[in-house]
Amino acid sequence: MRPQIVASVALLALLTPPGHAPRISQVSLPLAEVDATRFVFAGDLAVAIRWDGTKTITARMQGFDLAAGTALWRQDLRVQESEDNHGALVTRIPGTDRVFFGNGPLTLLDLATGKPVWSLDCKAGGNLEIAETTWMRDGTMIATGTTGCGDREHRRLLRVNAATGQVLWQVDVEAARGIGGRARGPRLQHLGLDPTRRHAAEHHPGRRQAGHRH
Repeated sequence: MRPQIVASVALLALLTPPGHAPRISQVSLPLAEVDATRFVFAGDLAVAIRWDGTKTITARMQGFDLAAGTALWRQDLRVQESEDNHGALVTRIPGTDRVFFGNGPLTLLDLATGKPVWSLDCKAGGNLEIAETTWMRDGTMIATGTTGCGDREHRRLLRVNAATGQVLWQVDVEAARGIGGRARGPRLQHLGLDPTRRHAAEHHPGRRQAGHRH
């Protein structure tokens, strides 16, 4: 018997008559990747993933529409180029349907088609940890990367258009170390959106910090 993906989908409460329990439908679909170990869900869409490799890793994926009960696509995607990379291989951004794959290269995947919306390779972003990303109100993201995949000694900061993947600017980051060699956190100097204004600031993942003009 072929392995299957089984999911229960609760219909909207608005469609359930008053005084009745919500109806539950169970969907069973055959898995092409029989050794899939990770499953990602976003609404009615689901992805089954098998990781292939230990140093250089490829995601062997299959996408499903649970509402329609159909398999949508199959896709192979490189998610790690170096064993020295840090960071998750797949991350769904809370409160959204955005799912990112990889820690270098980094890819935003369209779960309905299995096609990349955009991708940053090792040359563009290096080792990118999506958990260290700061999401800005203007639709951009501040990501911490490196000069190349696996190169953890040379960090850089990138401002990226979250919809298109366009790198708006990037700058090297020098990690400052305090007394006794303890890291005090990454400190940086970068050009703001106005290239005539120079700022110095500390970047803290997950927290917005205003720069100080000098």
